[in-house]
Amino acid sequence: MKAMDFEKALLHLELWNYGNVNMLHWVGILSSKIVKGAASNLVTGNNKFVLEGVPDHVKLDCTKVSNKGYIKGPCAIYYFNQIWINMAMIANKLIGEVVYSSSFP
Repeated sequence: MKAMDFEKALLHLELWNYGNVNMLHWVGILSSKIVKGAASNLVTGNNKFVLEGVPDHVKLDCTKVSNKGYIKGPCAIYYFNQIWINMAMIANKLIGEVVYSSSFP
C-alpha cells in the first residue's frame, strides 16, 4: 500500500510550487523598486541611481485582493498549478482508498 502512496511527493510538489511563486513575488517587488528608482532619477535629473532597498523575505498571501501585478501574477500561477496538484491528490486518494483498500482488505 505504501508503495502506491504518492502523498508525500505531492506535498513536496505543492511546497515547490509555493516556494517558486514566493520567489517570483520577491523578484516582482525588486523589479518594481528598480523601475520606481529609475523613474525618479529621470524626473529629478539625478545621475546617481539609488535603490531604496532590496526586499526582505516575502510571504505571498493570495487570500487578499490586490491590484498590484507582482501579487496578481504569482497568485495566478500558484492557483493554476494547484489545480493540477489537487487533482493528482484526489486521484491518489481515490486509487489508494477506494480501489486498492477495497480490493485487498
